[in-house]
Amino acid sequence: MGALKGSFSLSYPGFALAIEFSISSAAVTVVMGPSGSGKSTFLRCLAGLQVPQGELFFGEEMWQGRQYFKPTHERNLGYVFQDGNLFPHLCVEDNLRMGLKKLTPPRFEWDHVVQVFGLKKILKRTPMSLSGGEKQRVAMARALLSGPDLLLMDEPLSALDTSSKNDLMPFLESMKSEFGVPTVYVTHSILEASRVGDYLLLMDQGRCKEFGSAHELWASDQVLRGGISNLVDLQKRFGLNL
Repeated sequence: MGALKGSFSLSYPGFALAIEFSISSAAVTVVMGPSGSGKSTFLRCLAGLQVPQGELFFGEEMWQGRQYFKPTHERNLGYVFQDGNLFPHLCVEDNLRMGLKKLTPPRFEWDHVVQVFGLKKILKRTPMSLSGGEKQRVAMARALLSGPDLLLMDEPLSALDTSSKNDLMPFLESMKSEFGVPTVYVTHSILEASRVGDYLLLMDQGRCKEFGSAHELWASDQVLRGGISNLVDLQKRFGLNL
């Protein structure tokens, strides 16, 4: 499976996105940057939820070109939003089944997904009875059950308190190790980026300022070697959080 590559340009009052990218499809790429830098807009363009000028290829498959645009429902991707976006009138099991596609055989087995995300005991509960962390576990499991070629995650932990974030991190790591779906992950959190990111794409004012392996970028900013002063500098430059 090839890279996710292309170029986007899009503008509206007060903002312009102009970015070229080539993202490995065998890894988790974390997108970071200040509020208003274009992270979520970039993700929505990848999903086809916004229509920029430019082109987009996933491997050899064209998703967008000069005279072609593949709509969102025809792109085999999963999308995890900040709030989970669960159906409030359905129980957890029925929410999960909304993600199922008629794939034979399914890409990921139901029992395996339910087990990895620890959902067996809450399958009959409704979203109203779930904690924020539980809702996000259901949302991530539902996205995987659709058998996506690409997973897009838009700040999935941002609405959670610190304790819930810490509880959810092992599930994010398990999702990466157990399923291996190429992922583009938007976050402000250095902790999340350091634990799940293979690559970092740092954005500012609608443009890519830096891109590379997570290890190399952290090292290039001397975060690993220079201690807290350089970490604070990185936070200020890119609007990051611990």
